[in-house]
Amino acid sequence: MGAVYGSDLAFIHQTGFNTVAVAAAGEVIAALRKNGCKSARDQSPAFVKLAKKTAPRAKIRPGSIHDAAIPECEAVTAIGEVLNYVGGSRTKGRALTPLFKRIARALPRGGLFLFDVILPGGKPALGGRGWRGGEDWAVMTEASEDKKGRRIIRDITTFRETKRGWRRSRERHVQYLYTREEIMAALADAGFSVKVQRRYGPLDMLPRRLAFRAVRKT
Repeated sequence: MGAVYGSDLAFIHQTGFNTVAVAAAGEVIAALRKNGCKSARDQSPAFVKLAKKTAPRAKIRPGSIHDAAIPECEAVTAIGEVLNYVGGSRTKGRALTPLFKRIARALPRGGLFLFDVILPGGKPALGGRGWRGGEDWAVMTEASEDKKGRRIIRDITTFRETKRGWRRSRERHVQYLYTREEIMAALADAGFSVKVQRRYGPLDMLPRRLAFRAVRKT
């Protein structure tokens, strides 16, 4: 299995699964305009390539959110369960407080940190199989949930039409599920005030997802 979000899955995600990102972007833009901001200063090379085509004037630096340098800015986002993803051979998520403190240092007072996560426990269970397709792509997923280990494991098979015919790719994604209480405590330690929400603009979150709208207090 290749890297997380290889070229085919990145294309499919941008083409068929971009509603959350679009809705969240609208919310971030509205917040920046409200604060009077008119300009501002990933682990997937394929997503970076697509992003450069979509926003050629943007400065894009690939890397893990836990390790990448965060420049001074008006807003930081982690949309699409970014914080849940476990890299490499890790079986648990990383501590959130160090990351949240780095983000707080990059933001001015009143700066926005917007992100969403999957929560452990509750219903519905997130295991099972699913598929979805477009004119020149299809994706099948098989997910299992380890409730004791607070993990979701997704095996993903993609099919994409190319000039040489249809191409098949496979990936495995592992996500660690933080509790709401863990997230709120880490945000408080980093100096954020927080509003928890179940939607981005008019778009409702999927089951067992929450969005956190955190604002730096001091």
